Amino acid sequence: MAKRGDLSMSFSEFIAMGYHGFYVWTSYGVSAVLFIALYLGVKSQNKSMKQQLKRRYSREELSQAKEAQAQAKEAQAKQQAERDDTVHADSMAQGENL
Repeated sequence: MAKRGDLSMSFSEFIAMGYHGFYVWTSYGVSAVLFIALYLGVKSQNKSMKQQLKRRYSREELSQAKEAQAQAKEAQAKQQAERDDTVHADSMAQGENL
């Protein structure tokens, strides 16, 4: 074991840490395992959240597309009805002129 004022120590002395090495390295190991588990859990939740948001936006886009399509059909039907009314009014006017 190194003397008190001596800063040089062997690797095995560093690992042993004055007979406290088992507890110190065990706590480092447990901490590392917990940090890795926390990282993987957050990464998994992030992936899951991205998938949920992607599905939600896809549904919203599909809903908006269907709504726009329905509005376009409605506008087209309205224009056709206006044309039919105009043609009908013109034919009525021509019939009265005869």
